[in-house]
Amino acid sequence: MSTTSNTATTFVSKDGTAANRPQLVVRVGGSSPASTATKTPTPTATHTPTNTFTPTKTFTPTNTFTPTATFTATLTPTITPTPTVTAAGGSAVTVLANADSYINGDAPTTNYGNSVSLRTDASPIQRSYLRFNVPALSGSIVSATLRVFANTAETTGYSVFSTTNQWSETTLNFGNAPALGTQGGSSGRITAGTWTQADVTSLVTGASEINLVISTISNTATNFSSRSGTNAPELVIVLAGGGGASSSTPTNTPTNIPTKTPTNTPTNTATNTPTNTPMVGPSLTSTNTPTNTATSTPTFTPTRTATTAGGNTVTVPVTIDSYVSDASPTTNFGTSMSLLTDATPIVRSYLRFDVPTLSGTVISAKLRVFAKSTSGVGYTVYSTGNTWNETSINFSNAPALGGSLGNSGSITTANMWTEVDVTSLVTGSGQYNLVMATTSNTQISFSSRTGGNAPQLIITVNSGSNANQAPLPVTSVAPETPTQTATAAETLTETAIPTAIPSETPTQTATATETPTATPTAIPSETPTQTATATETPTS
Repeated sequence: MSTTSNTATTFVSKDGTAANRPQLVVRVGGSSPASTATKTPTPTATHTPTNTFTPTKTFTPTNTFTPTATFTATLTPTITPTPTVTAAGGSAVTVLANADSYINGDAPTTNYGNSVSLRTDASPIQRSYLRFNVPALSGSIVSATLRVFANTAETTGYSVFSTTNQWSETTLNFGNAPALGTQGGSSGRITAGTWTQADVTSLVTGASEINLVISTISNTATNFSSRSGTNAPELVIVLAGGGGASSSTPTNTPTNIPTKTPTNTPTNTATNTPTNTPMVGPSLTSTNTPTNTATSTPTFTPTRTATTAGGNTVTVPVTIDSYVSDASPTTNFGTSMSLLTDATPIVRSYLRFDVPTLSGTVISAKLRVFAKSTSGVGYTVYSTGNTWNETSINFSNAPALGGSLGNSGSITTANMWTEVDVTSLVTGSGQYNLVMATTSNTQISFSSRTGGNAPQLIITVNSGSNANQAPLPVTSVAPETPTQTATAAETLTETAIPTAIPSETPTQTATATETPTATPTAIPSETPTQTATATETPTS
């Protein structure tokens, strides 16, 4: 749930009042309604002559009896079987995960229930646990598929296992996680930014609580979206309405399809055939008269924006970032949406900033990183060398730590910005390489540049402390100041010009009417329609 509004909105969570907790309302459909033909009348074209006369002749209207065959289609419905495709498998029910978390063999007492990610890895062992509450179902299960959204790519994929319900989202860790049970299906090769799926029909027997584990034999860590992330895991269950197979079978549903067989039965029908009798009268003619209309033309007025009292503030986003882990010394995590720090195993995050040319001396520089989990110790920032790249850095080739620059202090709240003063390193424009490390045995997760909140370097520049220094340019915002400009616009003026206007004088004409008869046909049609057209022959 997200919003573009700046006004905070509060909702009741699953721990709130029972009557108002979030709900997923699933409606299981029955049989599809039969198709019914709808008669759509087609309008009959009427020919209306428009004539312009010179008012020198006078026409006398006369009644002329002219037999003209006019066919009017009358639709008679006949019953025609129409194939309607219905799913013999009944309907599909999608159940979202109501609890999920992952465990980490290198952090056996750490709980990741609040993480926006799920993970799998073989070294260190990382597995993800999911729980689904399947409601009462109105039919037997044809198939059940687990769908999990992958944030990163991997060639081996994962396997799905059953497990017991002896775990909780907020307390699960590697030390207390229930063991793997029966194996279900596997995902196969994983592409980043796509939904993965595995067949778990053998593990889903009906309405009950389903507990699953996804695990891998690959040493490449894979990141998935948890129920706290953008795309929550899903369990898609296909039902058979009467226990039939899961396939689409056409069924014939009789529908009315109109057909017509014309028979000529001449009848005399009075119709209006206009004869032209000119009448001189005024008509309206449009002429263009330009008038002046005021329009707004913006002019720009520079407006000063507020800056730090010491001068101007420059925000530099991180250029590249990644983390390394001694538990996977040759693995690169450059595409991860997270940065991590840990002491056991050693996990560190590397960041690079390219600071542009600054028109003043640096007063202060602060590293800001968005923390997604809490820590009583926090992390320390170090300088490092530039001999690393986002797509190739790993624990075995990462440059060593340099001098210590500052510490974040304890991180008391998840999903908050943390800051560390790095003024002693950042002296002006140039490239700066930093490392985040911790002495805590609890893993800390941060947002990387591919996550929702990229790391930042906030630099405050002094523009007035040095008398010989050229002042920094004023940041200007240009509001619009409308000015009145005369613009010619066209205005229609009505001018009366004598014009001959024909008047209608009804004359009697005989028309033959076609009376259709019903002829049964049996032609399958998915969209029964009938279009009748009529042609009128005007006489004068």
